[in-house]
Amino acid sequence: YWRVYALLECGDTKEALHQARVAVEKVPDKTQAQLALAQAAWANSMFALAQRAYERALRLSGEATQIRMEYAGFLAMCRLPKLAESVATRLLEQFPESSDAWTALGIAQLRLRRAAEAQSSLQRALELEPNHARAQMAMASLLENVGRKDQAAALVKLMADSPETAEFRRLYYEEQQQEEAFRRLAEGLPAKEPAVEPRTPTRGRRLTTWLLVVVLFAIAAALALWLVL
Repeated sequence: YWRVYALLECGDTKEALHQARVAVEKVPDKTQAQLALAQAAWANSMFALAQRAYERALRLSGEATQIRMEYAGFLAMCRLPKLAESVATRLLEQFPESSDAWTALGIAQLRLRRAAEAQSSLQRALELEPNHARAQMAMASLLENVGRKDQAAALVKLMADSPETAEFRRLYYEEQQQEEAFRRLAEGLPAKEPAVEPRTPTRGRRLTTWLLVVVLFAIAAALALWLVL
């Protein structure tokens, strides 16, 4: 399965999915084959296929903890927030100090428009692991869209040395520049030189980072609209 992961790391998600399918055809009862398929399908936004593969991997592994953690995060970001909340809650009953489980719970609650609960869960994740990239990005999105922009900006600044958050930071600063440009236009002020944005890494094992960025911005937009209405 090293080939699937190598292809994902290089960004060739379509070939990774092809190789994962081949592996599953050869050894359908191997946990690692199903897990590779789940991750490759996730990277290709084939969420129904990814969910089925994760569930098969869980059954084959005897409900392995690490796969349950990954499955909870996947559900929270891409599939069913209610199910994600249930999976994450059960994990926390066994592992109350798991920053991954708290993060999955927080993102699920954010998607369910329970901002206060989401903030509490994400805060707990960051207490346990201050540099947890996924929790940082989710918390920054939440803070930005409930009007606590200074706190969001401070948190984004703390992410400066994290390659995993580079795309999130790029989009965040781009959005801030657009808001500033509209403000200056409305006030009749001259345009401001754009700030230098963080470079986005071209490689990385964290194949879901870009997807998380899209999901978090979509969640944040929905939350902001809901708060207005």
